[in-house]
Amino acid sequence: MKNIALFACDNGLGHIRRASILSTILSKYFKVNFFIQKKKIKKFLNPSRAKIINFQFNFKNKKKHYLRSNYMRRFKSKNLSNFDAVYSDNFPEIIQTNKKAFIFANFFWHYEFGIETPLYRNLNKELINKKTTIFVNYLFFKKYLLKYNLVKVPFFGKFIKTKKKNSILISFGTANYAYEKQIKKKIFQILKLNDSPKIKIFIEPRYYKKKFRKFNVYKATFSKKMYDQISVAYIKPGLGTVEECLMRGIPIICYTYKTQKEFRHNAKIITKNKLGFESKNFKLGFFLSKKILSNKKFIKSHENKCKKLIWDGELKIAKYLHKKIK
Repeated sequence: MKNIALFACDNGLGHIRRASILSTILSKYFKVNFFIQKKKIKKFLNPSRAKIINFQFNFKNKKKHYLRSNYMRRFKSKNLSNFDAVYSDNFPEIIQTNKKAFIFANFFWHYEFGIETPLYRNLNKELINKKTTIFVNYLFFKKYLLKYNLVKVPFFGKFIKTKKKNSILISFGTANYAYEKQIKKKIFQILKLNDSPKIKIFIEPRYYKKKFRKFNVYKATFSKKMYDQISVAYIKPGLGTVEECLMRGIPIICYTYKTQKEFRHNAKIITKNKLGFESKNFKLGFFLSKKILSNKKFIKSHENKCKKLIWDGELKIAKYLHKKIK
């Protein structure tokens, strides 16, 4: 079997989740070497399916940190030319390590940060000249990627019909909010105003406090078991969480106040395709969640809409790689 090296950006869990799903399918065709933090992969991966090599990007969503980290050099230090192919979600710098390089990316970090150094201008030219395959989600990719060799793929996974509970997920991910203390106060204020104690609320760990239990609030685990209970999601719209919601027909309310470009872009796609709503006001977003929760007809209609989305993206990528890596 051919050997493939797999990398995933460790900024949050979305990239890791997607690469993990793909690694399971790729293991049918290749010997998969997954370069990732072992503690972060346990949540998603059956270790028997891939060889886990502990590797940390320690990615921080800041321009200065990105430039200082020099990912091109870090990739080259791993002697990746010894592999039959390399795959990265979502660092294009990997193309300098192997003749057969593949990338999943709905956006590039250096574009988001506005980096136009000679190093990255040359990288952009190299991506075009080599006709490097870049896999993108067919709805969520940034339009500036159109000049590259794109392969549009469906969402990862399959649509799941779940028996939803009377539950709301509140999650703002790993975004670096300068006003995090304010959010914690707002959450507590909203919970005190909640006049429906039967509603179960899951809150991401960094905002959770034990005293919230009296409001029927629980710490979010982001496991399959948790997602299967959710009826409405009030979230920062990272694609990993968005995908988990869409595959279960969960209506999404996007909280985008002071978030990065990626999340504002995702929110626009979600609202444009009528897959959810956007709210920059924390309190209004929460009460919209409650309003949707009581509208069973809307939830049923939303499930049907999500079911019609295109799924099995990991299968399309795996078949493509199996054909190209010989």
